[in-house]
Amino acid sequence: MKKCLLAWYGITDLGAALGLNDQEGPILAAIKNGDFEELKILAYTNPQKANIQNDSDEFHRFQELSQNTDTIKSLSRDELMRLIDLFSNTSKAHRRYKKWIKEKAAELNLLINISMQEEELLNLNDTTGIYSAGLNSLRSVCEAEEEKQIFLHISPGTSLM
Repeated sequence: MKKCLLAWYGITDLGAALGLNDQEGPILAAIKNGDFEELKILAYTNPQKANIQNDSDEFHRFQELSQNTDTIKSLSRDELMRLIDLFSNTSKAHRRYKKWIKEKAAELNLLINISMQEEELLNLNDTTGIYSAGLNSLRSVCEAEEEKQIFLHISPGTSLM
């Protein structure tokens, strides 16, 4: 029986992927200790940020800064929070996180299939959207013919998720 983990990723996970702290993030900690064969990451996408990204010099600056952990750690807390707010909940952030977690899993010799499901929500607390995304994710995992044991990772982030 395959073990599958379903989880929303959040700011703590993204911060770990960007090297902003010495933590590994809740999802990496879960897969390190859970012997999972599959990880399905749900990713909140804010559709209003798409235009901001394309037009924002700040966003492009963050893209450049985020390539160097030492540089990004040297920013003031206010500047860092502003830049993370621009980057988080975007397709670019999702791709960055997915790449990072795949690299970490490989470094740890974890044989795990990692996929990501981006979900546009009205806002962070869009209960209807969150519920629908969760059900759709469960359905897609359950459609596979093999028998699976499904685990839901509930992180101490947004309680609705």
